[in-house]
Amino acid sequence: MRQAQVEVRERPTGELTIEYKQRPLAYTIYQKQEQQQGKVIEAKLLQPCAARAAARPQQKRGPVPTRWRRFSFSKNSLQAKTLREISARLVEEFKNNRLNTPTKKKTPRRPAPSIVS
Repeated sequence: MRQAQVEVRERPTGELTIEYKQRPLAYTIYQKQEQQQGKVIEAKLLQPCAARAAARPQQKRGPVPTRWRRFSFSKNSLQAKTLREISARLVEEFKNNRLNTPTKKKTPRRPAPSIVS
């Protein structure tokens, strides 16, 4: 029924019906929400709240945890070297060593496809 055309009808009593090919469809209203207009607060009531919020100590936020942060680098890895110390031979050795280590799921690694333009 994707992209199907349905008719939504509202009766004078306020009851809604949804019809597909002149047949009523069963439906469920999960949560009826009433929207309320935002309240206007006078400045003299707002200032004490703002002062309390400003007096609260700011929480320090750390970096977002990601998987690569858990990866540890050895002294022989490229991460431990300066840019001048990295040569083409070191990059190729790193790639070969990386290909020979299994993944987290214990499956063999596959070489990345070459992009030739």
